[in-house]
This record gives sequence, C-alpha cells and structure tokens, in this order.
Amino acid sequence: MKRASIMVLLFLSAALAFAQGSVSLKYTSWMAGGEDKPVLAAFMKANPGILVEDEILEGSKYQLLLKTRILGGDIPDVMLIMPDQVQEFIRLGIVADVSGEPALALQKKSPAINAAFEKNGKTYAFSVNGGTAEHPIWYNKVAFRKLGIAEPKTPEEFLAACEKIKSAGVDPIAFGAKDSWPNRWASYWNLTSQVKVALEKAKTKDVFEAMSKGVKPSELYAESFKFIQEAVAKGYVSKASLSMTWPESAQYFVDGKAAMLPQGPWVPGLDNVKGADPSAFELGVFLFPAKPYKGTTYVRAAADRILVLAAKTKNAAAARKLFNFFASEANLKSYLSGQTLTSLLPIKLDLPPILNKYVADTQAKGVETGFHDIASFAPPGFEGKLCEVIGYVFAGESAGKALADFDAWYADHTKDIKP
Repeated sequence: MKRASIMVLLFLSAALAFAQGSVSLKYTSWMAGGEDKPVLAAFMKANPGILVEDEILEGSKYQLLLKTRILGGDIPDVMLIMPDQVQEFIRLGIVADVSGEPALALQKKSPAINAAFEKNGKTYAFSVNGGTAEHPIWYNKVAFRKLGIAEPKTPEEFLAACEKIKSAGVDPIAFGAKDSWPNRWASYWNLTSQVKVALEKAKTKDVFEAMSKGVKPSELYAESFKFIQEAVAKGYVSKASLSMTWPESAQYFVDGKAAMLPQGPWVPGLDNVKGADPSAFELGVFLFPAKPYKGTTYVRAAADRILVLAAKTKNAAAARKLFNFFASEANLKSYLSGQTLTSLLPIKLDLPPILNKYVADTQAKGVETGFHDIASFAPPGFEGKLCEVIGYVFAGESAGKALADFDAWYADHTKDIKP
C-alpha cells in the first residue's frame, strides 16, 4: 500500500512538472529587484510548454560567481552578462552565435552597438538597454531663461554660456568629484580626437581595442582633458566639486548653486528635483555639443545588461525562443519604459518627457553612435585611473601632465591586458 502511494505521488509530481513546462530553461542575471520577472512570466504564458527558472546571483560578485558556475559545468541556457565579459565568453566558446536570430535586426540598425558583440563577422550578444550615450548636460532652465541663454549647439556656445553664468555669480558646472566616478562622464565631452584615432587610425569602433593596438590614452583623451583644463582655468567648474559626493552635488544643483550638472543618463537627484521650487528650478537636458568630425557628432555607446545564449544549451530551440522573445522590440519597449531606461537603439520608448528629449538628442540628424569601449583589452583598474587623472585636472593640474601620467600608467599595465 505504501509503495503504491509513493508511486501515485511520483506520477502526480511528474504530471504537474509536465503541466508546468515540458522543457525547463535556466535564466541567470543579477536583477535582484525582480526587473526581469515580468518578461519571463509573459514568455511562459505565451509558451506554456516551457518553464523558466529565474536564478539571481549577487551583483557585486556576479562576474566571478557566474564564471565559476560555468567552468564547473553549470551553464544557464540564457543569461545576462556584463560588458567586459562579452569578448572573453566569445573566446571561451561559452556563448552562441546569434547573428541570424530575428531580434538582432533591431541591434544591427546601430552598427557601433552591434560591433561591440562581434567576432570574425559573427554577433554573439544583444544589448538589452541598447547602449546609453553618456554625454548629457543636465541644466536649470530657470537660470538659463533669466540670463537669456539658449541650449548650446557648439563647444564655443557652451563656454560662452558658462562665462555668462559665472558673471551672474552662479557656478556654471558642478561635479560630485569626491566620489571620483562622476569624473568619468567628462572624459567624453569632446570626441573629435577619440573618433579620429579609434575609428580611423586603429580601424576599430572600440576605444580599448585601439589602445591594444598601440594608441596611447593621451591620443584618445587629449581634447577632453584640454577642454576640462580650460573650463577649470576660467572658473567654470565649482570649487565645491572636489569636496562634494555625488548626492551632495545633485542637491547643490537643485538648490540653484550650480546651473549645470554633467553626469550619466539618469535623472539627477530625482526626489530633490520633484521637491524643488519651480520658480527657482526647472530641470532641462541637452547633449554635450561636441565639435562634429567630418560633419558628424559621434557619441559613445555604453552598455549594461547584455543578453546571451549558451552555446552548449541542451534545449536550443526553447532557449532561442526565450532569447528572441526578450529582445523583441515590443517586449523591450515595455521592459525599458517600465524601468525608465534609455536606449540608443531605434525604438520609441514611453519615458518621462525629460528623458525622451535626451534620447531624441542622441538620435538627431548629424549625431551617430560611433564608438564603444566594451572589448576586453583594458587592464584592470583602467576606469579607476581614468577617474583619478581627470580628477587631477579638476584640481588644477595641467592636462598635459595628467595625460603623461595616464600614458605611463597604461604602459606599465599593458601586460595585464588579456585580448
């Protein structure tokens, strides 16, 4: 009797498992806030024969945890990986060629983004958030209106605006430089030399790959650093920047003490912005007006959530279905809009007006997503060093000396590059 009961339970368990999904897939990410659950649930509803296990690994240790599992044979069928894992995973044969997948048609409309995930003419990944141009200048519309300043269209107009703001007794620009990382946004203020070197001299769209081919950091960042040096020398960058954390700089900006806050493509100090006095503060944004190169202004394609398909999945057909479902234009629109994420892919999102305006600026006529820095050709610590040397310039050091220091550091660390 007992044996019969056990057999019935086993049968019921098997039947239940089949009802839930005749094929089981493992999806792995670091989205601990449940960001991916709605799209996975929608996929399972549309594909009742497929069950998706949503496995979340700790974000701060994600790269190590995921790689350890994969090397141990525990390979997710579909997964999110971080930008600097892409080329390594391609080289190790972990991720599949997805060049022919329907979802790739959207990404291929942005060649610089797609190129970040290519190897020998094949594409191995999809950028879920499509890259985010890290060149916004957030500004106080009230301050600009009072001084009769329009959104600058050229670097010269930008500097002229700074002079007018300074003369009115307000800091033109503020950074949260005490945290160091906000400094990196300024490394893309002027992109002419970066485009010229990275896209032409080194015949690549990847800044790190250009450096692996012998291009020095000074060749890539010279114009940006010199522009910052000029802004600092003329008193356009708030001296308080060096002692402020990023949250403090956002409040400083909302309080009207600075007219502009250059940073990444997210709304600065959102709660503070919502509580600001509308008679003194109104948030605006424009794309930094870099000087065009051969008639085109080039912006950088940053990436965050990279979707890949395991090369050795045992359920290839189902895994490809999930990959294409997640990366379809309709699902991306819902996924990105729901999380207020911007994208450089040609997709119309439902975002707050301020972000819609910024996305439109990055996709305007004469603006092109022209380069990226995703390939694994940078030595460990590169980003930290970039933040550090830009910090030197904000502190008043000459651009030439900071760039020489950067070149020396890079020369000492090229042995750590693993192409």
